[in-house]
Amino acid sequence: MRGESDSDLDLCFLCERKKKDRKLCSIDQLLQEIQKEMRVEVDHYGGIVDLKHPTVAIWLRDGRHIDAHFWI
Repeated sequence: MRGESDSDLDLCFLCERKKKDRKLCSIDQLLQEIQKEMRVEVDHYGGIVDLKHPTVAIWLRDGRHIDAHFWI
């Protein structure tokens, strides 16, 4: 996916679980796991854009960010 720059990173999450398993596809839970496992690099996340197909910025401690796109 091409964003505004040629050197950015985009993560795309696609939930293939049935609606009864929505807990496994929780955006907040996925973001918490990313922040927990990458705690040295990740500063914070936020800025959900477009509720139909949410995009969240994961901000790194060095000022860069990763765009996380969710299709759930």
